Amino acid sequence: MDIQELFEVAKNENSDRFKLKFTNFLHEHPQYANLSQENKKIVINLIYKHIDAIREGRGISDYLITKEMHNLYEKRLELKLTPKDLEDIKKIYGLFEK
Repeated sequence: MDIQELFEVAKNENSDRFKLKFTNFLHEHPQYANLSQENKKIVINLIYKHIDAIREGRGISDYLITKEMHNLYEKRLELKLTPKDLEDIKKIYGLFEK
């Protein structure tokens, strides 16, 4: 599954189906293999917060991505996020940027 298919799922399917497909997307792409299950849940929840904007084709603004990444950076020790995890999360977020 590629990102365009994921956008179609977001637009046409219910929220649970989107979460399932997004989880599969993360598992299918080896570049995100270093993310733990907990980290993947963090990513899914972050993207899901913006599901309405994604469904409407607006995506996530650069400002919101920067803000969310700053919050993650502040909580990185509590969430046990490595610098590589943060980098991967930012890349995933960038897939939904408009």
